[in-house]
Amino acid sequence: MNMIGGFTPPTSGEVYLDGVPITGLAPYKRDLGMMFQGYALFPHLTVFENVAFPLRARGTNNRELRNRVECILETVELSVLAHRLPHELSGGQQQRTALARALVFGPKLLLMDEPLAALDRRLRERMQSEIRMIQRRLAITVLYITHDQQEAMILADKVVIINQGQVEQVGEPIDVYRQPRTRFVSEFLGESNILDVTVESIEQNEILCRTSTGLSIAATTDAPMTIGVRVAIAIRPERVHFSSGAITETNRLAGHIADIVDIGFMRRYQVILSETGNNFLVLEQGAQNTANRKSGDRVVLTFGKEDAFLLQSGVECESTNTERGGT
Repeated sequence: MNMIGGFTPPTSGEVYLDGVPITGLAPYKRDLGMMFQGYALFPHLTVFENVAFPLRARGTNNRELRNRVECILETVELSVLAHRLPHELSGGQQQRTALARALVFGPKLLLMDEPLAALDRRLRERMQSEIRMIQRRLAITVLYITHDQQEAMILADKVVIINQGQVEQVGEPIDVYRQPRTRFVSEFLGESNILDVTVESIEQNEILCRTSTGLSIAATTDAPMTIGVRVAIAIRPERVHFSSGAITETNRLAGHIADIVDIGFMRRYQVILSETGNNFLVLEQGAQNTANRKSGDRVVLTFGKEDAFLLQSGVECESTNTERGGT
């Protein structure tokens, strides 16, 4: 983001905006809006003057300046607070002031560096909705940096998962979540159960795999696959169910419940698989929590072959420390 904004020169390569190289341009010449994590409001200036600052720096005449500032303050619902100083504002009001300042001159691109990180959960959720509505209303492209996976899912039209400077996957949030390509993406975005297996047979896009302990797993894939290759399979915990004994169930895993956490709308089960010793996570919606299960109970888990995704090998890192990732 700092390279795009012109604050850090790239060690190699070029930065283009709308097909035009901007690598050598000073930040103020790039026509970009920048919203910093700490907001960086001028403490001695009112809300109006903070928002007007980029226009004054560009030599905008007073009449146009006032019209633009009043318009953007109305958009972010701060018109009645225009004469307050930053220390007289709440966290959410400061955030909206910084957002208005970044938007007032009509930038081609808005850069946002974890702008909600300092807010409490309830305010952060409200501001996520406000940012989304403002972005749609103004039809502006936003590059938004966050380590909060839920925030990325709520705000983004497209997400880029980056691990140690390398792009692991790009796509619409729900597609990246439902069909992760690598182990890192699978573990970083949400939670996953991962099994290391060997491909035994292939029939069209359906493959049969086996763990080192002999557990058989059926999965589907569109990627080219070779019999005998070692791969990893990911299964999202909300796609795992407790077996009802139906003959149509595809993958069945026996184990015992090691732990249960009930958070009202959802119940989390930690299940230890009998054959592999893997710790398997199951998420069950509150409306489905009708069975009186308890720790130590023997259970059988099941999931469909379409819920088991093969992860690409050789792309993800050996160590998947999510603290190094960004969305």
